[in-house]
Amino acid sequence: MGYGHWVKSQMLPESYESKVLVLSGQVRGLPAKGSQTTRFLFDVTSVKGVRHHPLHRLRLSWFSAPAMAVGQTWELKVKLFRPRGFASPGAFDVEAWAAREGIQAMGYVLSGELVSESANRSIRQALEQWLNAKAAPRTVGLLKALLVGDKSGVSPEQWVVLNQTGTTHLMVISGLHIGLLALLGYWLAWSIGWLGGWPLLRWPLPYIASILSLILSVGYAGLAGFGIPVQRAVVMTAVALIGPLCGVRPASASLLVVALAVVLTLDPLAVTSAGFWYSFMAVSALIFGLSGWIGKGGRFERWLRPQWLVFCVLAPLLLFNGQPVSLLSPWINIIAIPVVGLLVVPLLLLAALLSVMSAPLSEGLLWLLDHLLSGLLYALTWVAEMAHALPVIPQPGIIAVVFALAGTSMLVLPLPWRLKIVSPLLFLPWWWPPSQAPDFGRASISMLDVGQGLSVVVRTQRHTLVYDTGDYFSPSFNAANSVIIPYLRTARVEKLDRIIISHGDKDHSGSLAPLLKQYPCTDIVSGTALPYYFKPVPRCEVGEQWVWDGVSFEILSAGGHWKRVNDGSCVLKITAGKDSLLLTGDISHRVEKKLVAMNKDLKASVLLAAHHGSKYSNTTVFLNAVRPTEVVFSAGHQNRFGHPSKQALVRVAKVGASIWNTAVSGTVSVELGSTAGKASGYRHKSQRYWWQG
Repeated sequence: MGYGHWVKSQMLPESYESKVLVLSGQVRGLPAKGSQTTRFLFDVTSVKGVRHHPLHRLRLSWFSAPAMAVGQTWELKVKLFRPRGFASPGAFDVEAWAAREGIQAMGYVLSGELVSESANRSIRQALEQWLNAKAAPRTVGLLKALLVGDKSGVSPEQWVVLNQTGTTHLMVISGLHIGLLALLGYWLAWSIGWLGGWPLLRWPLPYIASILSLILSVGYAGLAGFGIPVQRAVVMTAVALIGPLCGVRPASASLLVVALAVVLTLDPLAVTSAGFWYSFMAVSALIFGLSGWIGKGGRFERWLRPQWLVFCVLAPLLLFNGQPVSLLSPWINIIAIPVVGLLVVPLLLLAALLSVMSAPLSEGLLWLLDHLLSGLLYALTWVAEMAHALPVIPQPGIIAVVFALAGTSMLVLPLPWRLKIVSPLLFLPWWWPPSQAPDFGRASISMLDVGQGLSVVVRTQRHTLVYDTGDYFSPSFNAANSVIIPYLRTARVEKLDRIIISHGDKDHSGSLAPLLKQYPCTDIVSGTALPYYFKPVPRCEVGEQWVWDGVSFEILSAGGHWKRVNDGSCVLKITAGKDSLLLTGDISHRVEKKLVAMNKDLKASVLLAAHHGSKYSNTTVFLNAVRPTEVVFSAGHQNRFGHPSKQALVRVAKVGASIWNTAVSGTVSVELGSTAGKASGYRHKSQRYWWQG
C-alpha cells in the first residue's frame, strides 16, 4: 500500500504534461543511437522559471541529436508526457516498465545546448566507444550486449535467430554470466595460489578466492546495469561466497529465498517483469531438480540434465508470453553456453582490459571474438531453419499456466514415478482451455488501443475479422506485433478469416504485412489502394453481404471517385440480433451526407467515430441517422491532431450517446446480440496502481 502511494506520488503532474519546458540536467545511462533518433535517460537538476520542481528522471528522444555522453550536463527544451503504452490484453506494460526503471516522464527534445562535459568519463561509455571503433560491424552489437548490457545494436534478424533457438539468454548479461564470472574468479584465485602467488600465511586461499569471485561478478554486474536477473545472481553469489567466510554454509534454497526477498524489497514491481519469473523459475528448477542428483550419471548426462530442467520449466512461461520454443533448445545450449560463457565473455573482458595496455593484443582478441560469434550465429541460423518450433498456442489463463508449471515440476523433480504418471493430467487446462468464443448469433467486438490509428477485432462463434491494422513504426515496433497479435493470442484465435483495410493511410494499413506474416492464409480486401503494402489487394465491393454464425455483415461504402483517400474508406455494418456496429474508417462529412441521402439503414447501437473524431466528420445529420447509444473514438494519447475534436464531442453528447476513447480507456470491448451489451474499457476493468490514469 505504502509503495503504491509512493509510485503515485512520483508521477508527472498533469500541469507539466504536453508543455514546453527548459530543463538542465545530466545524461545517465548509455544513449541509444538509432538511425535517426537518439534515446537517453536524463536526470533533471533545474527547471527554468520554477524554483521547486517535481522532476527527476526522464526518458527523452532527440531527432538528429549531436554526440552525447554519460555525465554531460545539457540545457534542453523539451515536451514531456506521462509514460503511456498500449492498454490492451497481452500488450507490453510500458507504465510498469517505467515505474521499475524510475522513469517519471517521457518526451522529446526540441533543441539543446551542451553546458559542460562530465568530470569523469563513464567506464561503460568508454567501453562502448572502444567497441564501436574496433569491433567488426557484424558482431559489434552482440559484443556491446555482452560487455555493457546495451542491446540496441543487436539486429532484428539476430534476435529472431536467438529466439528461435532458445539462446537469447546468452546474448544479454544474465545470472548465467554472473555465475560463470564468479566461477572464473574462483578458478583464477586457486590457480594463482597453486603457483604461489598469494600471501597464504596471512590470508587463507578460500578467503582470497571468494573475494576475487565477488569482485569479478559485482564488477561485471555493474557493467550490465543491475537488471532483475543480475540482481538475483549477485545476491545469491554474494551470500554463497560470504557465508562460508562467516562460518555459515547456507542451503541453495536459502540463497534463492534471500535473493527473492532482496529483489522484491528493492523493487516490488519486479513481479511485472517477465525476466523476474524466467530468472527465479529457472534457478528454482536447477536447485530442486538437481537435489540429490549431483555427481550421478555420465558426463554428458550431467551436462544435459540442467538444460533439460530449465527448458521444461520455462517452456510454459515462454509460450504464455507468445515466445517460440524449440525442442532443440536444450541440445543447442549444451554447445552454446560453454562457447559464450567460457570463451566469448572471458576473452571479451580480457580484450577490454588489454585495450589500455596493448592495443594490438586487444584488437587481435576482438578479431578472434568476431569469428567465434560469427561462427556461432551461422550455426544457430542453420539450426533455426531446420528446427521445428512448438506452435505458439493460444494464450491460456493464469490458472492453466499454474497447473502446467505444477505438471512440469512434478516431471523434473526427484519424485516417485507413481506421482509423475499423474502429472500429464495437470496439462489438460492448457491444451483444452474453455472456449472464449461468443455464442451463435452474437459478436464480440474489441476496438484495440493502437495509439493514433485504428484496429478492430470482430469475433463470432467460429470466425474472426480484423478491420484495419494500425500503424507501423519499425520492424520491432508496430501495431501488429505490439497489440493485435498479442490480443489474438489472449483471445485464443488461431486463424483469421478476413482482413478489411478501410483505406491506405499508414495508421490504418501500416501493420498489414507483419500481421499477415503471423496469419498468412487470410482473405484481404481494401477500400482504396495500399501504398504501404506491395502486393495487389482486391477492393471492397459496395453492397457485399455475408453471414457468419448468425451475425450479418454488409459493406455500405468504399472506393469511388473521391478526391481524398479518406473518403474511399470501406464502411462496414455488423448486425447481431437487435444490435449493430458501424465501422466508418476515415470518412468525412461528404460521405456521411451521401450515406444519409441514399437512405441506407445506418441505425447502429455502437458507432466507431469517423476519422478518430475529426471536426469534419461525425456530423449532426449523420449521428441522428445512426442514433448510437455508444460512440467509440480511436485516438492516441495527447495526439498532435487534437482528436477527438471538441466539436465532435459536443455533437455526440447532444444525441445522448455514451462516449469512449481508447486513449483514455484503452481497448474498448462490446458484445453485440447480448443483453449485457454495454461497452467496457480495458483500463477500467484491469486497474493497476502504477497506471498513469
